[in-house]
Amino acid sequence: MIRLLILLSTVFVLTKAIAAGDGQSTVFYDYSRPSGGPRMRSEVPSFAPLAAAPIRIDLSRDGKPLKPAKVTIELHSPKEPKRILSARFVSPGVYVALADITKPGAYGMTVTFRSPPENIRIDVPVWEVGSIDTPRISPVALRPRWTSGNAILLDIRSDPEHRIKGGIAMLSTDLTNRMATLPKDRLIAVFCDCVSEYAAVPVVQQLLSAGYRAAAVYGGTRGLRENGWTTEPPTEPEPCQR
Repeated sequence: MIRLLILLSTVFVLTKAIAAGDGQSTVFYDYSRPSGGPRMRSEVPSFAPLAAAPIRIDLSRDGKPLKPAKVTIELHSPKEPKRILSARFVSPGVYVALADITKPGAYGMTVTFRSPPENIRIDVPVWEVGSIDTPRISPVALRPRWTSGNAILLDIRSDPEHRIKGGIAMLSTDLTNRMATLPKDRLIAVFCDCVSEYAAVPVVQQLLSAGYRAAAVYGGTRGLRENGWTTEPPTEPEPCQR
């Protein structure tokens, strides 16, 4: 999908890409000028989770990250009032805002920032947000719960290149035998490497059925690493208790 946007006498080329697989969790929009200049890549949620969904904005010029003083996102939907979101600086060129999208429907947004000598305004076309039954939580929303000890990370990957530091490794096939070792008074944030948290969803559903508080981590391992979780080489797994 390619569309030309005329903004402040500037032509941007828009390309849209969707993560592979059914029930995509993220839609990507990439804006760039054919003749150089600012470039913006945005990632927006395609479902309405129980926790706040992150919108990620990547800004660059000639391959180098931009660091404008302020990035503002105007989120609009026919079903909800227009909201102005102030994007938080994460790293050079990377900004994140919590969309708080809780209802399915059509959403659009306008991103504004200053890239001297211009004030840039980019309209992201309307995208559809579906609903999903399994609870999700974004890494941004998970962080304060995890640091305060009110959540644990459950890593169900079978052969990871690196472990997320502080995560508990447990294969989904071992869950029945080891479930009793998990706390019921804290949120269990389950993550995997799959598109749309495919492997984490049945684990979350099994935990919920057993009376645990659980949610799949939006974006999985990639989402955690991009939001400040550090990694370490995997250790030998403990033998399952039979």
